[in-house]
Amino acid sequence: MFLKMYLFNVYESKITFSPSKDSYKINDEVTIELLELNGFGSRIPFASKPYFEINILEGKELIELSDLRETKIIAFKKEGIVKLSFITKNSLMPIYKEIKIN
Repeated sequence: MFLKMYLFNVYESKITFSPSKDSYKINDEVTIELLELNGFGSRIPFASKPYFEINILEGKELIELSDLRETKIIAFKKEGIVKLSFITKNSLMPIYKEIKIN
């Protein structure tokens, strides 16, 4: 019962950007993945990669999105600020992220 509660249940959903920077340049690409963390703050063992959805709130014309099921790739085309929201299966509220392109 202890293992099920703390090791195999999702306690937090975290969005990761690779490479992670404060701002990006035009023609840079970033890979976005979702990490679902257990009660110990680590990945859930034996879990498949979770699905998530991206909504572009502002700056749709500044980026190009490659939408794969578990991984998303964004290519930056113009300068500006892009505002995104991420919807996951296990989070109660969307996760918001703002990306600055120089």
